Amino acid sequence: MRFIIIREEDNQITLGKDGVFYNDIDTNQLDSTIHAVQWYNTYGDIERRDPATGNITANESITSLDDFQWAVDLWQTTHDAYLAWVAEQEALADPTP
Repeated sequence: MRFIIIREEDNQITLGKDGVFYNDIDTNQLDSTIHAVQWYNTYGDIERRDPATGNITANESITSLDDFQWAVDLWQTTHDAYLAWVAEQEALADPTP
């Protein structure tokens, strides 16, 4: 699985899983020193930033996505809600009972 977390502004994040992205997700669960997390199936990295300046300060290698399972779950919840909305829109557009 390819997974990406990107910090936006005002506790907003972008989440991407295998090329499907959702923007402007409101959460305060991402540590303020993290700018981005990139996961590549079995390894990844965290891009750290200075919260005061926004400047990137370091990259840190990771070998587990466990600390960010909340983000994977949030992506899935958002994706499921989107798919339900699409199905609802398709049902509304279908003139057959």
